[in-house]
Amino acid sequence: MKLVDFLVYLLQTHAKTLKRLSALFGEELFFEILEQSAENSQSQPFLFTLNADGFDPPKNKIHRHAYMEIEGVVRELKLPEVLEFHLWSYPFYRFIIEGSVDLQSQMRKQDSSSEFLVKTAVEYARHWVRQLPLPPELVKTAEQAAIPPWIRFRSEVLKKLGKPPFEVL
Repeated sequence: MKLVDFLVYLLQTHAKTLKRLSALFGEELFFEILEQSAENSQSQPFLFTLNADGFDPPKNKIHRHAYMEIEGVVRELKLPEVLEFHLWSYPFYRFIIEGSVDLQSQMRKQDSSSEFLVKTAVEYARHWVRQLPLPPELVKTAEQAAIPPWIRFRSEVLKKLGKPPFEVL
């Protein structure tokens, strides 16, 4: 699996999360929550390092345009503008896309780095939900609404990588 394919899965999953939370809280309230969250985003950083050693370089000199592919997938999601903005600004995605690893690089199947990346993506998704400025009594409800797409993400990506997808989160 190429890193660009991983990012496509990541963005599709985060879009599902945004839609689920928007349905849970109502669009207007959720947009306000997202805006407040963006203002406070530096409060508790999530530390993560993308190790380039976990990837094999692209095999072809001629390859599809990763950025155009990602943009096309996001366009197909048909999100409201506010949700699309917050999808593009999702910190875990931004960290990878702005990193030094070529998006056409292959994720390695033979070592645990690909599993680590998948697990970290799911952990970050939980962290992201916990960082939303919600009353404490609503945090658990938000997590319960947000995590099912990430469980599917984990299972699908690990299957694509030829790894067992059924480990408990």
